[in-house]
Amino acid sequence: MPSGGFDIEAMAIQEHGSNFKALHKDMDNAYSWKVELKNGAMVGIDFAAWAKKEHGPNAKVTCVKDKAMSWNWIVSDITVGNVRIDLVPLIEIHGGGEGSITKKLKWKSGYSTQVGLDVDVHAKVTSEASADLKAVTSKASAEYGVAVHAHTSFNFESEQVMEDEITVSMAKPNYIYVVNVSFTANGNDYQIGGRSYIQSPVPLDT
Repeated sequence: MPSGGFDIEAMAIQEHGSNFKALHKDMDNAYSWKVELKNGAMVGIDFAAWAKKEHGPNAKVTCVKDKAMSWNWIVSDITVGNVRIDLVPLIEIHGGGEGSITKKLKWKSGYSTQVGLDVDVHAKVTSEASADLKAVTSKASAEYGVAVHAHTSFNFESEQVMEDEITVSMAKPNYIYVVNVSFTANGNDYQIGGRSYIQSPVPLDT
């Protein structure tokens, strides 16, 4: 991935021109940078904006909070494709029965591996997955004439086993799924599981 440091004085001069006077910082605080202008104003520095302006919209910044000189930029060059959601059924109740049942649910959340990934890739993948899930529920709402809403969160973390216990009525339809997302990044296959299950009064089909 392309990366590098900042020439902070050169960038401040580029931004403020002849009004630039000096830079100020606390060496033990990365967020203390200020630009002093000749008109007497003191303005902060937006390192993230600088990075995107110079290196494109995929640029991000990093720093060590107690080291003023630690600011760096990095551009993710990971290519993401084939994003797909899979709804794995945990409970399928068609309704018309009596009483209720209590079931223990168990599923996997997080990434099977995070090697070669970063938070920007995670954000792109999960945003696309959430849009696909919304499309699935909208289709079901139109097909069955009922309002279907479903949402799950995805954390950038290693895989872990999630467990819950739920009591559901046998009288009404109730379909419970977990959401798994598969995708490719730079030619490698990845999978991430949602942190929570989703419930629907009608079956969902991807």
